[in-house]
Amino acid sequence: MRSPRPAEFGAGGLCKVITVNTADHGGGAERLAWQMFEGCAALGLDSWFLVGDKKSSHERVLPFYLSPYFDYRPFAGSWTQRRQRTLKWLSRRAGLDDFEFPYSRHLLELTGSVPDVVHCHNLHGGYFDLRALPWLSRRVPVFLTLQDAWTATGHCAFPIDCERWQRHVGCGQCPDLSLPPAVERDATALNWWRKARIFEKSRLYIVGTSQWSLDLAQRSILAPAMADARLIPNGVDLSVFHPGDKAAARADLPLALSGALPMHALLMISVAHAGAGNPFKDWPTLKAALERLTHPPPAAGGDRPLHLAVIGGRVGTEQVGPVTVHHLGYLSHAELAQHYRAADLFVHATRAETFGLVIAEAMACGLPAVVSDVGPTPEVAVPGHGGILVRAFDPGDLARQLQTLIARPELLPALGELAAQYAQRHFDARQMVDATLGYYQDVVAQWRAERGDYVSRALHL
Repeated sequence: MRSPRPAEFGAGGLCKVITVNTADHGGGAERLAWQMFEGCAALGLDSWFLVGDKKSSHERVLPFYLSPYFDYRPFAGSWTQRRQRTLKWLSRRAGLDDFEFPYSRHLLELTGSVPDVVHCHNLHGGYFDLRALPWLSRRVPVFLTLQDAWTATGHCAFPIDCERWQRHVGCGQCPDLSLPPAVERDATALNWWRKARIFEKSRLYIVGTSQWSLDLAQRSILAPAMADARLIPNGVDLSVFHPGDKAAARADLPLALSGALPMHALLMISVAHAGAGNPFKDWPTLKAALERLTHPPPAAGGDRPLHLAVIGGRVGTEQVGPVTVHHLGYLSHAELAQHYRAADLFVHATRAETFGLVIAEAMACGLPAVVSDVGPTPEVAVPGHGGILVRAFDPGDLARQLQTLIARPELLPALGELAAQYAQRHFDARQMVDATLGYYQDVVAQWRAERGDYVSRALHL
């Protein structure tokens, strides 16, 4: 798709966009929100990023609580501060989602002027009052990307093995209050009901990163708020995540330089926020699968030691069956891409996804992807295009697929090439930005036409 040029915006079109997310740097949601923020700025739009937790030094990234364009003095009084602290404490103790963030209702003032579009990503994480959405969505077009399922549930970001979130059912008697965002008590029925009332009064333009996520939204309490919806897959920065010389990448890895990773080893890689400790990924299944692996006979490369690099979370090394597992903590995007290029195989055992950005990144670097078949993962790790699906929560099936590939390493380069080609065609960040900007323009034009018609009819009364 052709990128719109700044001249196509202007006085009668799209001029100013505000992106909203929990933080500006961090996991997949942060990367995708940042791509939209930067993509709008690159096209000459007045682009701003409002966050709960600012981690960069970018001057156009503003925390909700620290804008130079807004007068916070009315909120600084001791009585107001005590009231907010009390309400937050009561919400937390009662198991309610915390909506006590008054600056949310002043979002349109925080960047100095009213935007043409507000694009929300994750709205949980202790910074946003969801009750501001009905008011906000009556004043400007509000887009919501479904980075997870929190808006549809009574507390959790992913309703694993639970269907109570559905619109005509309702949360309550939650099977797992510890799933993030965790709550202390089971007020999930009330949380779900509060969100439902909010969405009944809101008008949102939904961006589904997968068909699976759009289908979930249609069955959830979000459905009454959906003025429109489009499928726009998440995008990968192909200038960073791309194939390269595997031997050169391997030689530059800190593990190889330290002697912890032999150059001839078969290296698998797994990536997740919090690494093996991510509750939405499935480290127990992956670990059980690794324990079942065996070295292939010498004729099939049995002299190659097996290694797994786990990116994200803790740091350390452990032996799991025949596999040496390196927990490497967090890496920069460039370092992560270099590790992908140095590896032979990507493994993603997971309990839930709304897209699976790390799968697309690994494939873009030329890695075959062995992935749990849950939710939208078949839309990313496509069989026949470098994706290999295994039954979720089944260590035996995962072990069998890994063992087959370990025993026939000559298959990996061709599978990796298919993966890279598919990712380049379908998961280019530029395509994501173009498609989202096109969505903005269509909605803004419709929005202004509706209001122009309303004013015209009012003048004739």
